[in-house]
Amino acid sequence: MSRIVIEPNERERDPNRAWLVVMATLLIAAAAALLLFAEHLDPSKGIIGRPASFSPAEHRPASGQPQSSAVQIPTLITKLDVFWNTPDQLSLRGVQVALRNAPVIRVVGDYTFWIGTSADHRVPAVLKGELTGRQPERRVQVRAGQVVRIFGIVRLLGGAQEIDEAWAIDAQERRALDASPIFISADRVVIVSEPPR
Repeated sequence: MSRIVIEPNERERDPNRAWLVVMATLLIAAAAALLLFAEHLDPSKGIIGRPASFSPAEHRPASGQPQSSAVQIPTLITKLDVFWNTPDQLSLRGVQVALRNAPVIRVVGDYTFWIGTSADHRVPAVLKGELTGRQPERRVQVRAGQVVRIFGIVRLLGGAQEIDEAWAIDAQERRALDASPIFISADRVVIVSEPPR
């Protein structure tokens, strides 16, 4: 008597294979979608605001008084003097920052420092990555007298309680920050030069 052996085809041999292929495809599609939309899922996006886009003729500064001459709001800040030469600093909210040689005037907290040319011409900056825990503590050692390259975005300064809790600065420095309605949320800071010894 002869025996007939029928070999199952590959689908019959491993019924889970099709299911695994479908699951792997779905996982890859989900990962791709997450990467494409990761910027939209950023919880700090609501804080950043939208880039300034308005007609200068319709814009009114925070004081409520009509603006006498149109001020061009940049889409990218590459020079420090923009911060103190813009009459309505609130209009800079949401503008990207790329400063090449910004002098560090003073470090005032674990994450906060002033950049500028003098006490009258300065703007606060915050190490966003360290503040939000996205990068290790002390990855960047910012000190007074250094010159830094800074990349980030202009944000509105929050209330006193938020500043005290999140920025780790003392009350005296917080009062100094009250004079500035904006700050630079630094995504990246690179030390260009150290202070002379």
